[in-house]
Amino acid sequence: MPPSSQQNATFQMRSKFQIQNLPRRQWMVVKNFGQSGGALNGGIAKVELKDDPYDRYFIEKRYDVQQVHDPYFAEKEITLLHQVQDHENVTKYVDHYLDRRAQKAAVYMEFCDAGDLEDVLQFVFKQKRSVQERQIWKWFIGCMDALVYCHYGPKPNDVSFRKKYWNKIYHRDIKPGNIFLKIDTKKGEIIAKLADFGCSVSGQWTKLNKVLEQASNASAFTPGYEPPEHPEFSVLTDVWQLALSFASVCTGTRRPRSKAAPNDEWWDKQHPAGRNYTRELNDVMRWFLNEDKHKRPDSLTALKRLKETYSRLESRLPPIGRPTNVYWQPAIARQTQQAPPALSSPGPRAGGVPGEIPSRRPGPPIHAFSDPGAEWMVQIQNQCQAFRPGQRTPMSPNSIDQIVQGGGGYP
Repeated sequence: MPPSSQQNATFQMRSKFQIQNLPRRQWMVVKNFGQSGGALNGGIAKVELKDDPYDRYFIEKRYDVQQVHDPYFAEKEITLLHQVQDHENVTKYVDHYLDRRAQKAAVYMEFCDAGDLEDVLQFVFKQKRSVQERQIWKWFIGCMDALVYCHYGPKPNDVSFRKKYWNKIYHRDIKPGNIFLKIDTKKGEIIAKLADFGCSVSGQWTKLNKVLEQASNASAFTPGYEPPEHPEFSVLTDVWQLALSFASVCTGTRRPRSKAAPNDEWWDKQHPAGRNYTRELNDVMRWFLNEDKHKRPDSLTALKRLKETYSRLESRLPPIGRPTNVYWQPAIARQTQQAPPALSSPGPRAGGVPGEIPSRRPGPPIHAFSDPGAEWMVQIQNQCQAFRPGQRTPMSPNSIDQIVQGGGGYP
């Protein structure tokens, strides 16, 4: 890259984003959901903007006192959410505040009005019905695309660019309850979105703080969804967790068996999606769930395979129909068909249909920082001054969707 282009790219990478001790807007609490979705939050509330001319809601995620003072939690999650807010398959950051003196902090995000995949999984299990395969493919591709963005940024095929300018993010706690659903009225469909970056870390974050061990301790895999190489983590562990999340939704497996949960539900490693789904879907899931991490694809390779396979298969799959018509009755189900419930809960678990399974997230275990790309970020020391946590590469304005469909953009 010529010097002038390098300077231009560096300039584009700089961001005005800074941690603030007061929110930019005035927020009104509509409903408190309390502390839910696990122990790693100080409370969740449904909120709205004061004097907002549009009929829309947002979610406020509060942090407890310990998280406010811990530089590896509240501040980290806020900056990482800001970095990936441009992608339509990630819950969009809207506002935040972090006041250590007052011991209070919160982040405000878009309201996901169709619940989350945990709601869908519970319905699949109870009603013995399945999600339409076309819908599974669309959600799976969207979430994998979001993972590619987290791992490699807006130019994933440009290795030089992403190494110099992208702050690689590892989610590390992907599960059905952390994939929210939102009705997109413009597209007439339900969109799946990666959420809850509380356990995430990034290569640049560890470089700046120079404490790999502290970054590793920040992770808390949910038993059943931890990868075979646990306690190591890398981009490959995110691929494993995403694939197992969708396999669980396909089969209604509420507690997948793993090394950390050896007595939980067995799942078919040869047919992860189950026999109600096509060979093609089972094949890609089986590849993504390879226990040998060296034979498992990274997110970019996985996304390419998903798109290629779906393009060949799409014409054979029945249409979804109306946005909320995501279920179908398989042959093995009971004969009495029941109408699917309205998906009307907000994104965080508290606002959705209460799940039967309480959060089983353990205390933070020790994890091995195992990704060469992230280790490279640590080794380069001060050679990459153009980027800091919370700064991001702006995407084209045309690709930045409205935070809330139905009126208004960024508040």
